[in-house]
Amino acid sequence: MRTQTQKKKDLLASDCIEINGDKISIDEIVLIANNKCELKLTGDKKIIDKINESHHFIQKLSIENKAIYGVNTGFGGMAKHILSHEETQTLQDNLIYFLKTGTGEYLPDKYVRGAMIILCNALIKGASGIRFAIIERYVFFLNNNIVPRVHELGSIGASGDLVPLSYIAGAITEKGECFKVLHNNIEKSGESICNEYNLEPIQLQPKEGLALVNSTAMLTAIAACNLKELKTLFALTLQVHAMMLQSLIASTQPFEDFIHQQKPHEGQIFIAKTVRHLLKGSSLVRKNDELIAGESRLYQDRYSIRCIPQFLGPVADGIKTINKQIEIEANSVTDNPLIDMDNFQLIHGGNFLGEYIAIAMDQIRQYVGLISKHLDAQIAMLVMPEFNSGLPSSLTGNSTNQINMGLKGLQITANSIMPMLLFYGNSIADKFPTHAEQFNQNINSQGFNSALLTAKSIDLFRKYISISLIFAVQAVDLRVRKMDQDFIVEEHLSPETYKVYKAIMQICGKPENGKYPFVFNDNDHPLDDYIKRIEKDINDNGLLEEACADILINVEHFIRKSE
Repeated sequence: MRTQTQKKKDLLASDCIEINGDKISIDEIVLIANNKCELKLTGDKKIIDKINESHHFIQKLSIENKAIYGVNTGFGGMAKHILSHEETQTLQDNLIYFLKTGTGEYLPDKYVRGAMIILCNALIKGASGIRFAIIERYVFFLNNNIVPRVHELGSIGASGDLVPLSYIAGAITEKGECFKVLHNNIEKSGESICNEYNLEPIQLQPKEGLALVNSTAMLTAIAACNLKELKTLFALTLQVHAMMLQSLIASTQPFEDFIHQQKPHEGQIFIAKTVRHLLKGSSLVRKNDELIAGESRLYQDRYSIRCIPQFLGPVADGIKTINKQIEIEANSVTDNPLIDMDNFQLIHGGNFLGEYIAIAMDQIRQYVGLISKHLDAQIAMLVMPEFNSGLPSSLTGNSTNQINMGLKGLQITANSIMPMLLFYGNSIADKFPTHAEQFNQNINSQGFNSALLTAKSIDLFRKYISISLIFAVQAVDLRVRKMDQDFIVEEHLSPETYKVYKAIMQICGKPENGKYPFVFNDNDHPLDDYIKRIEKDINDNGLLEEACADILINVEHFIRKSE
C-alpha cells in the first residue's frame, strides 16, 4: 500500500485520483469535493470481477427467493414479510422515492461531491452487490461536475444518511423530473442531464438502491471538509498566540522542552515545540530572570500564556484521533447486509451507524469553543493597560486624539461570537430519539446533524480568528512602535510570525513598516472590511495559509506520526 506522502506526490504529478479501493485520504476527499482534480476508475480486472461476482451472488439469492433484508423484504420496522419476485423488481426504485423527504436549504456542492466519492470508494470494494456500471455513472457525474441537489435536513445518521443519499441516487439513475442537479450553475433535472449526455436510465436491481442510500458517506464527507479547515484554523491559532506572546513581552520558559518531558502528553509536547519554533528569533520575548526588579508586572505570566501547551495539547491529540476516525470511516463499507464473497455468505450488521463521526464532530465543536475562549482571555489582556505591559487602552493607535477608542468595538464583536461558539460546543450525539423509524432505529447517531453544526461552528470560528489576527497585528505594531522609533517590525518579530504579519498587511492593503500602526485613527478604515478580507483569504486558502505552511506541515506530521 502506498504511503500518504507517496499518494500526495502522485496526485501532484497527475491531478487525478484513481478509485480502486485503496486508502483515500481526507486531503484527497476535499480535493475532489472542491472539484480540484479528476477521478479515474480502476481498470483492475480482479477488482471489477469481485464487484460483478457480488452482484450476481445477490441476484442468484433473489431468484431463489431466499429471505434477504432489503432485497425481498420491506425496510426497517416493516421488514416482516417476504415479497414476491415481481415486487422485488420495483422495491429498489420505490426506496428512492419514499426517502425523498428532505427539507431546508440545499447543501453546498462540496459536501455532495464528497459523499459521492466516499460512496464510490466503498462500493468498489465489492461487498455491496452493486453493478460496476453504477459506480461508473457516479464517477461520470463527478468528472463533469454534475451535482445532485440535496437538502440539509433529513438524516439521523442511523441507517446511514438515507434521505440525503436518496437525492443523489435518484438524480444519477434518472428517477424523474423531481430529482434536480446543478450543472454549470444551472439547475436541471436528473432526467434532462442524462438526456443531454445520452445516458440511459438505470433500472435498479435487487439491493442496489439500498447500497446507494444505506451509507455514512454524506456525514463523513462533511466531517472531512470540517477537519481539513480546522487544521488551517488551528495553525493560525498558534500563530495568533505567538504574535500575542511577543506583544505582551511574554517569557519563553513555559515552553522549554524540559517542562513538557516531565508530563509527556504527545499533544502538549507538540504545542510547546511549535510555540518555541514560532518565537525563535524574536527580540520581544524574555526569560523569567530578565524581569527587572521593581517592574510592575507578575514574575510569571498569567495562565493563558504560561499554560498554552497544557491547554491546547489535548486539542492537538483530539484532532489526531479524529483524523484517524474520519479516514477509517471514509474507507469503510457501511451498507447492510454485506456480502462476503470469500465465504459466499450474506452478513447482516450495523456499519451504517455514524457514531464515530457524531462524537468526533461534537468534540470538534467543543475544541473550537475552548480555543476561542482561550483567545478571548488573551485579547482581554491585550486591551487592558493593567495587564499588557504598557500598551494603550483598547490598543488605540493614536492616543493623542482622545476620541479614538481603538479596538473597543472589535472586542465587542469578538465577545458576541465567543459565547455562540461555546453554545455550539454542546453535544447532539446523546440527544437522539429512541422511537425513530417505528422503534427500529431506536439508537441513532445524529452524525449528519453533528457534522452540519460543526460546519456552522467552523464558519463562525473563521470570523473569530480573523478578528483575533487584527488584535495580534495591532498589538505587535504598538509594541514595536514603543521600542523602535524607526518602526521596523521585521527586526523584532520572529521570522515565522512575521510571515503572517506580512500576509495580513497585504490582504488589508497596508504598507509594511509604515509610519503608523495597523489602526491609527478610528475613522481611517472600517474594521469590518478588514474582517471580511481576512476571512475571505482564509476561506480561499490564500496568503495566510501560505504564510503558516510550515506550521500546517508540522500539524500534519504530528497527526501522521504513529501511522
